[in-house]
Amino acid sequence: EAIFRTLEDYKLLVGDSLTNKSFCDFFEVDSPDLAYRLLQKLPVKAEGVKKHRKYWIKDG
Repeated sequence: EAIFRTLEDYKLLVGDSLTNKSFCDFFEVDSPDLAYRLLQKLPVKAEGVKKHRKYWIKDG
């Protein structure tokens, strides 16, 4: 699926951690709520709560 390939591109270009805002910027998503729902479906590990949440891209 394209979103998984784009997540791998993000990891190579930017790094293995992201926030909701960096996800919105890179994936060109206008809604933080949509970004949150998409992040729930991706192979990432969340740390922190609310505005301090950071996501780590899992290997593989």
